[in-house]
Amino acid sequence: VESCLIEMKNIDPIRKLEFAAIYQLAQLGDVVSRKLLSSGTAIHVLHQYLRRNNETLRDVHPDVLLSLNIHPGYIIEQ
Repeated sequence: VESCLIEMKNIDPIRKLEFAAIYQLAQLGDVVSRKLLSSGTAIHVLHQYLRRNNETLRDVHPDVLLSLNIHPGYIIEQ
């Protein structure tokens, strides 16, 4: 299942990170977070995901944020 999720192109990367956090799929989390961080698009992809799903940073699993190097002290909310 994990390798299938890694290969699937039609699942949002943030959703994949949620699956990785919830179901403890370490390889999935590593592959997706490395790709987002190395491309420099992690924050942009996260914000797009939040807008599409009408969510805020408070709705994101804490491990997803940590995998993107976003720590609780870094978040500024209005």
